Amino acid sequence: MMKHEEATPEMAEAMAKRVDIDLAFTIIPKKNGDLILAEIKTDKKTNTQYCSTLAAFQTKFGLASEFIHRFVDRAIWAKRVTSAAAMRNEYNRATDLVFAAIVKITQQGVING
Repeated sequence: MMKHEEATPEMAEAMAKRVDIDLAFTIIPKKNGDLILAEIKTDKKTNTQYCSTLAAFQTKFGLASEFIHRFVDRAIWAKRVTSAAAMRNEYNRATDLVFAAIVKITQQGVING
């Protein structure tokens, strides 16, 4: 896990363009067009926020698929999903959140598929 202050200059620049999703995840666009899906965490001792990389993607749709899966899994684990209807609603919410974030990133100039 890389703390923000330990980031390379390239990563620090990418972090400045990150798009947070639901206060738990973030998408970090890199110069080469790759996208990093990370989880936002807080250090318990220092109360400092940092991002833990979950995966890197070359396409927006690959990232969207992984995000939706992780988002719904998190909701199931937290017992916010207790029925098929609740699961469908959570999938719809995750889809709306990730594609809104992708639109923001696209507006910043990330152009990979």
